[in-house]
Amino acid sequence: MTQSRIYNKLSALFIFWALLAVAMRPLRPLGVPVDARYSGGMDGGVWIRCLPMDVAKGRYHCTVYQDNSGEIRTIGNYQMNRLIWKDKREMLLKSSNDYFSLMLNGFDGVRIFLSAGYLLEPDGWIDYPFGDGSGKKVLYQNGVEIREEAYPIAK
Repeated sequence: MTQSRIYNKLSALFIFWALLAVAMRPLRPLGVPVDARYSGGMDGGVWIRCLPMDVAKGRYHCTVYQDNSGEIRTIGNYQMNRLIWKDKREMLLKSSNDYFSLMLNGFDGVRIFLSAGYLLEPDGWIDYPFGDGSGKKVLYQNGVEIREEAYPIAK
C-alpha cells in the first residue's frame, strides 16, 4: 500500500471520528453559554464553562450544566492539577494551568476530567443547586471535602 493511500485512509477515519463526535453532542439548551464545552457520550453528559480566575496558578470558576435541560449541576472554584502515578500505588497531584488547550473527558459530580491526565478539582465552596430553591454547598480544599451545608427552599 502506498504512503498516499495510507494517508487517505487515515484522513477519512479522522473525518469520520470528528463527525461522530459532533453528532453525539446534544443541542445546547437555552441558558447554557455559547462558550460552554460539551463532555459526554451516548448516555448523556454535561456542558462545562470555566472562566479564568488566576491562570498562572491554574484557578478557574466553573459552572457545570445538565446536558438536556441546561440546569446548573455545580458552580464554584476549581484548581487545575495533573494526576501522576508513583509506584502504581500512590497518586500525586502536580499543579498546572492550561485548561483551554485540553479536551474535556468527563465529570464525576465533583471533578472535571481533562485530557493528558489533567483534572480540575474543587477548591473552595461549590454550590449544588437542586432546582427547587434548595441545595447544598460543599467546602473543598484541593479536592478534599471539608464540610457540607444544606440550604432550604427560598420562601
